[in-house]
Amino acid sequence: MFLAIKDITKIYQHKDGAVKALNNVTLQVSKGDFVTITGASGSGKTTLLLTLGGLIQPTAGSMHFEGRSINLKNDSDLAKHRKLHIGFVMQHFALVPYLTASENILLALNNSELNRQEQQLRSKELMHLVSLDHRQQHYPRQLSAGQQQRVAIARALANNPAMILADEPTGNLDPVLAMEIMDTLREVNRTYGATIIMVTHSTEAAAYGTRRLQMERGSVAYSDSQSESL
Repeated sequence: MFLAIKDITKIYQHKDGAVKALNNVTLQVSKGDFVTITGASGSGKTTLLLTLGGLIQPTAGSMHFEGRSINLKNDSDLAKHRKLHIGFVMQHFALVPYLTASENILLALNNSELNRQEQQLRSKELMHLVSLDHRQQHYPRQLSAGQQQRVAIARALANNPAMILADEPTGNLDPVLAMEIMDTLREVNRTYGATIIMVTHSTEAAAYGTRRLQMERGSVAYSDSQSESL
């Protein structure tokens, strides 16, 4: 199994008492899945996504990635895991404003094993994938919101990650641009075979998933796949 979590619980300590953000979540994701996660604000969907990315440590439960446990690793090991295996696409594009689109992608390749020429070729390949060949030397301020998000997607793919985690990637976009971004993510899923797990409030965006989950009060309330029991 590509990604498996079992009985994941996350509890935050608050001045008014303990808050259970995730409640015994069990989930299996196969390689190449495009999983969309919906739910009301506070349902636990973003906490689940960040836990899957190793940015939040669960209070209890187990997580395995490609058969290897990723529980209780230190920050350094988790950072290495993210660098090698995971690309992130967020609602806010987080592009470096004084770097061109191409340079933003090259920044993600700084510590890769590719030489400078190979890095340049990789950047051009990714800009082509997101249909921005003609925008390589443009700065973020010279790009539309949809174009900036496409650059962010290209940057997330820089190190050829096996999994893309996307948190509301269309949240700042109008409906037309949002569907362009979803088309791009679907192309990434199909062309690269990258597994995508995406949190969204949009029912239209959620429809792009090959699997759909709905979160309620920290638990998976609905899954359109077969039983998640491990």
